[in-house]
Amino acid sequence: MKKNLIIICLLFIGYSYSFSQSVKKTIKVEKSLFGNQYIHGQKTLSNFKLIEIMETNELAYDKIASGFTYYSLSTVLGFTGSLLLSLQLKQKIIGKHLNPLCILIGGGLVLISIPFRIIFNKKFEDSVKLYNNAQLKTSFWDNKELKFTINENGAGLKLVF
Repeated sequence: MKKNLIIICLLFIGYSYSFSQSVKKTIKVEKSLFGNQYIHGQKTLSNFKLIEIMETNELAYDKIASGFTYYSLSTVLGFTGSLLLSLQLKQKIIGKHLNPLCILIGGGLVLISIPFRIIFNKKFEDSVKLYNNAQLKTSFWDNKELKFTINENGAGLKLVF
């Protein structure tokens, strides 16, 4: 009898956990060859979507907004430097004379853009850490809302969480 009671208790406990929901609210940062990837649940987020998610947390949003300035600056400098270098490569392919000044300026712009990209990645990672820490501190009951509703079934209280 005692054995059956233990088995029944274990079945009920297993059954109750099988229908539970746990939504991961945190954002995971994965480093890749072409920069960081931000994953929220099962979805990979773009930088713009990440900023949109961060709007709920003021500290993380301020950090990510300042990081986005560095992103813009590094993108413009890197693109301009790459354009100058690729134009000189094109000149070399078609057999024309190379302009060493353009090569130096293009290489310099690309090199200058690297520290800005590093700062951008660091600020984005810091803002994700701030966001995740804030999400872990809030509990399930912090997001509840009690509403009075009237519908075709009658009037009542509705708990939204």
